[in-house]
Amino acid sequence: MKQNNPEAQVKGLLSLARDKSSASRESLSDVIADLFHGRTNVLTKDERVLMHRMIRRLVEDLEGSVRTGLGRQLATSASIPRATVLAVSRDQDPVAYAILMESSVLADSELIEVVRHRALQHQLAVARRRGGVSSHIGDVLAQTGNADLVAGLFDDPPEAAVGGNDFDTSRLAASDLAPDLARRLCLWVSVALRQHLLEQFKIDEVALDDALEHAVEEAGSVGGWSYSVSTPSESRGAGDPDADAQMIAHLRRGDIPQFESVLSRISGLRPQLIGRMVYERGGEALATICMAANMSKRAFAAIFLLSREAWPEQEEVGAQEVAHALSFFDQLNPVAAKRVVSRWRRNSDYLNAIRQVSSSPKISLVQRG
Repeated sequence: MKQNNPEAQVKGLLSLARDKSSASRESLSDVIADLFHGRTNVLTKDERVLMHRMIRRLVEDLEGSVRTGLGRQLATSASIPRATVLAVSRDQDPVAYAILMESSVLADSELIEVVRHRALQHQLAVARRRGGVSSHIGDVLAQTGNADLVAGLFDDPPEAAVGGNDFDTSRLAASDLAPDLARRLCLWVSVALRQHLLEQFKIDEVALDDALEHAVEEAGSVGGWSYSVSTPSESRGAGDPDADAQMIAHLRRGDIPQFESVLSRISGLRPQLIGRMVYERGGEALATICMAANMSKRAFAAIFLLSREAWPEQEEVGAQEVAHALSFFDQLNPVAAKRVVSRWRRNSDYLNAIRQVSSSPKISLVQRG
């Protein structure tokens, strides 16, 4: 690059930055492959051990925070027997790391980039704390003809000028992560703990989800990120014929946003979910919503038939589809429907974490550290 041509330098530097960014992404992919599949294209065995140790400690620290909040929440839950609360409180051995490492969620590129950076920080800190300059650096400078360039800069300063260093570069804390990443990781940890507790204890799933969401909220208030606990609406007791008639009237007049708004209000489901579930072919989700809201079969049938007119003429509902929807509604257990809708009301981030941990492909680890 020519020093006397700033514009050309700007273009050259931006192009160089793009190239470096692309190379960094490829290098990060290699790091992830090495870390989770035992390759040695980028990482040494010692680096893999160090990075896995950092991840494990980070996950275990978050699990400890979630367990603390969970214990408080379960202790105040009327639907969890005291004996179960005591059993869960005694179950303190870390489990989240092992569960999460059996899935691929921890191979998150944003997380691994932070871990890799901290590992490099640690290696540099260890090297510099040994003091002095390696002979390699001196040889390299001599070969370039710049042996005197940094003369004296590496000399040890007077003791009075050296401050204490209490920063542990071998560890990561949730506060070292971006808020979105910290929240995502905490949710994965809570879902892993959820999976363990449901397998080990006879515990109400809805109550456990309530408690875990509040525990994540507590952990976030301490860790520096925010999480909004879902606030499920109470299901209607014996139904609301006026609301049912109102929804059907909105549908008949073509006031679709108003119809969806009423259905969202009485079901407690987010408008985005309502907008998706109402028009699903088959009507199973709509039937579940209507059963959980204590609607009559007549009201469900009317809503189902009228909402099918959203489909083009060649895809109009047939007798078999109507029969299936009505039969499905008849076979629904009201308690089961309410529990499912209660799950759908949860914070979407929490539900995404459940899906990611339970459905992510399994990976084979060679060295966990």
